[in-house]
Amino acid sequence: QHSLPLVPLQMHQAGSVGGRSAAPLGVPILQPGRGRQLSMATTPVHLVWGIKVEDTSNLLGDVPDTLWSFDPNFRPEAPTVQRFLMSVCKEIMTRDVLVLQQVCWVQHFRSWLYDQGTVFPARSEDFSSLIDNFAREVWIPDGGEAGNFLWFSPDGRLRAAYYSFQIDLARYTAGTAETLSAKTKWDQYVENLNLNAPVGADEAWHNSKSWIRVEASQAILSSTLDSMILSSACGFFGALVSTHFDVWLSVFALFAVIGVTLLLAWFICVFLGWTIGAIEVLGLIIFVGYSITYSLHIAHKYREGIRETEQSDLSPRERREFAVRFALTAMTSAIVGSAVTTLGASFFLFFCTISIFVKVASILFAVTFFAAIYSVMALPVALLLIGPIGLCSPKRVSITVVRQMSDLGSRLSRGSLRSSLSLGSGAQSQGSLGSLGSSDGNDEVATRSGSAVGDPSEVIVTVH
Repeated sequence: QHSLPLVPLQMHQAGSVGGRSAAPLGVPILQPGRGRQLSMATTPVHLVWGIKVEDTSNLLGDVPDTLWSFDPNFRPEAPTVQRFLMSVCKEIMTRDVLVLQQVCWVQHFRSWLYDQGTVFPARSEDFSSLIDNFAREVWIPDGGEAGNFLWFSPDGRLRAAYYSFQIDLARYTAGTAETLSAKTKWDQYVENLNLNAPVGADEAWHNSKSWIRVEASQAILSSTLDSMILSSACGFFGALVSTHFDVWLSVFALFAVIGVTLLLAWFICVFLGWTIGAIEVLGLIIFVGYSITYSLHIAHKYREGIRETEQSDLSPRERREFAVRFALTAMTSAIVGSAVTTLGASFFLFFCTISIFVKVASILFAVTFFAAIYSVMALPVALLLIGPIGLCSPKRVSITVVRQMSDLGSRLSRGSLRSSLSLGSGAQSQGSLGSLGSSDGNDEVATRSGSAVGDPSEVIVTVH
């Protein structure tokens, strides 16, 4: 039993007693020894006393020392607390918390006290020396050294401790709902445990890596809709930039993304039959940006085709046909080539032994295939039927307004010039005609006429 494999504790060197660190960096996770055959079919859960954990931490940078602290209210030297800790080990196997195996240091502490010829619970004045010797000398089956379950302050006082349990929950294959159900049972159990605990042991809490994983999955699932809306909005603005702020073409590209996302959701939930989890949701969100690229290429080329027929006498339907044919001729080979290379690269992930890589390969394979098919089939059909034939963009509108204002100004200028020639004096008219005649063949000649048209200000007249 002394040769059982152990996972070393991660400890924070804040002081030590007998070579053991006095303060933990985090609650240690032990790998069971004799019960090693249960390690994959069960989940480790730890019940902790004496440590207070802060709710928040820095996202980046070093982990601060203030993430945790010792609970000053934990009094393991009190006989009532020792009896309570023993009762927890006895009665937890009868509770609906799925416990299959337990490692309770206090049971071995009691046996060691009996071997030493003393009583349990230990007297308060003798507790510190006894627990220190126990931590040094005793080896716990399936747990290693007894000191692995205990934390001491530099003065030798026991400040925190924990129990380790293996529960009937598959560590890596249990679903989100099953894991959440187990966590809820433990939440209720620990809450009732603290309500009935004596003073000095009434602030216990439990932890498990499976709880962290399922809570992260829940957070991802709860924010799925918000994330997809944000991703779609970013894709829409990216399409605006790529299409030179053509609103309608950007809307077409956005609907293409929505169509690919819905197809991908159908592929994951219906075709593959996967349960929606963190990987599936991340696939839906992350690949939104990837799926828009092919549609953007078609929309961009469609816009160029519409611009080429802007001055032609083609009907709207003929202009759409020309633009769609132009876009498909220019981009189909590039889109198909890009899709084939991506599908070929993701194909090798299907042979991975780690399931997450197989899921990523499946999602990448599906979104590439759907995006390519949608861009060369569904989107061209939509553009052929109801595609915009006007260039709807702020830049285009501003250019149109400027041209219309220029034409209006030209017409007004010609009218002002004719008025000045007919109403002005002979000398002024001759001067104006002389200035017109001296244009040397230029297309645009600027002349000035003022009081002849009754306007005291100077008017710039442009003649085309």
